Amino acid sequence: MAKLLGSEVKTDEMVLLLGDRVALKVPSFMVPSSMSHKGDYLISVSEMVNWLGGVARDLGVEIYTGFAARELVVEDGAVRGIKLGEKGLNREGGRQPNYVPGEVLEARVTVLGEGSAGLLSEALVRRFSLGADRNAQVYSLGVKEIIRLSDQNSFGANRVIRMVGFPSRPDIFGGGAIYSMGADSVSIVLVMGLDWRYCDLDPQRELQIFKSHSFIRKLIAGGEVVAYGAKTIPEGGFYSVPELTAPGAIHREDQPSHVTFSEEGKDSGCSQEFGCHPCAAFCPAEVYKFKGDELILSPSNCLHCQTCRLKCPHQVIQWRVPEGGDGPSYRLM
Repeated sequence: MAKLLGSEVKTDEMVLLLGDRVALKVPSFMVPSSMSHKGDYLISVSEMVNWLGGVARDLGVEIYTGFAARELVVEDGAVRGIKLGEKGLNREGGRQPNYVPGEVLEARVTVLGEGSAGLLSEALVRRFSLGADRNAQVYSLGVKEIIRLSDQNSFGANRVIRMVGFPSRPDIFGGGAIYSMGADSVSIVLVMGLDWRYCDLDPQRELQIFKSHSFIRKLIAGGEVVAYGAKTIPEGGFYSVPELTAPGAIHREDQPSHVTFSEEGKDSGCSQEFGCHPCAAFCPAEVYKFKGDELILSPSNCLHCQTCRLKCPHQVIQWRVPEGGDGPSYRLM
């Protein structure tokens, strides 16, 4: 599978960035073997998922897209399936002529594969106390760009460079990386712990600052950004992993907004409390913009990273899967 979808890592480097000009290569003997990626494979997750979908269909698996799983169906202490979200609602939640109620899909076993910070997975953990005696999960945020380089680029294929230091602040853990996605494209990513305490820290801006370092700037000179994405990453480790099973379960513009607030006024009150609007800064997709204290919400920009739900200082942002399960259409990520 790996040879079909990706390329083998043949050059793996770690670099310490000091300021915006100095780059020091860390000797290989100082890098723990668990952090070495030589011999691993670089794979686009979106391409891998598409390939796996084709394999599943060839095996007789039926795959239905365009539906949002809204809630778990629990009866007699066991998961019996899921309930789908309604379709055909207008912005105010009223029914349109094409309205379709949410159906219940019953199953002997329901497998949840939502990824980081899955809503149904969190509901399952709460319902069956699967996280008892485990540490609370913590997250980081990764922001990424795919850059198409010129034919004469100096980066090359089969290469990974991991970086620490600039532009991270001393009280924010994280780091960055740049790795080849073929002979003429690279992926550049910056990861930051989501527990930062700066109300005006903008992850997208931090990525651009990261790219401005002289070492990185030379590597991507003449390149063109062709894709952008973001996602949260669980960082709690083994002792934050809940029990993985429970009875019956294994762990469009005119539609209603999938981003709402549990308390009115909290979205505009942050400016008085913090001196800025944190959500306008920490959202990597500019879903939240303000004109004075008036919120201008752009749900169609959403990247589904759920940073807003996890990072909101008052925990009043409510995020759910949009009608039809629509989301960012990644091709290269």
